[in-house]
Amino acid sequence: MVFAETSVDRLVQVSASKMRAPEARLLAAAKIKAIFEQSANDREKRPVVDLAYVSACTSSLASNKWRDRAYFGSALEPGRPPGALDRVPRDVPLERGR
Repeated sequence: MVFAETSVDRLVQVSASKMRAPEARLLAAAKIKAIFEQSANDREKRPVVDLAYVSACTSSLASNKWRDRAYFGSALEPGRPPGALDRVPRDVPLERGR
């Protein structure tokens, strides 16, 4: 789904969604950056996107050090509001040191 997506707005939503797999979020962020850079190289109008926000949403997702042991994603992501299901729990929590 992410691979075929061309809407920058939709890709930003995917990159920020904690309900998506970390790999899908990282792919969405990479596509946003590539679209932005290609527009700049082609001297076309760049998409209106906050690259710092996209980076903040995804920068720790590929880090083993910051992997959340109980949920898919990063331990650096903001906490959940009470009663909200905004992260996907792991079936088996990761052990320390992995």
